[in-house]
Amino acid sequence: MLRPFLPAALLLTLALPGFAQTAPTAAPQAPAAPAAFGQTLSGAEWKVTRLTALSRIEGEAPGISFGKDARVSGSSGCNRYMGGYSQDGQSLTFTELAGTMMACPPQRMELEQQMLGALGQVKGFLITPGGALELYGDTGLLLRAER
Repeated sequence: MLRPFLPAALLLTLALPGFAQTAPTAAPQAPAAPAAFGQTLSGAEWKVTRLTALSRIEGEAPGISFGKDARVSGSSGCNRYMGGYSQDGQSLTFTELAGTMMACPPQRMELEQQMLGALGQVKGFLITPGGALELYGDTGLLLRAER
């Protein structure tokens, strides 16, 4: 009575390990560095020193200020922005970002577009041993800031 099921069981046994393999995943959202216990952004203010989309930042640097009320604000290079943020360990996301709408010179407008674009892609952060803030997205480092 078990004979008809034996070939099917053998085939199933050979096929199952192939289903157990997982597909390659996307690049990590933040470096594989251990999180410092209790590392929080709340109450911290930072000046952006590097945006990976731009070779350099000229003039006044954009800023990021993390409020204790889970609100974020700062200068985007041309205008001011504000919104919310959510931090869970080293995961970080920005929500409902809005800003003022003044006209600025083209270089400052480009800086603003790059800054806000980077904030919209953030998935995680790392505070380096030197004390710099690095924000990461699916493609790697998006920006670096210092106090």
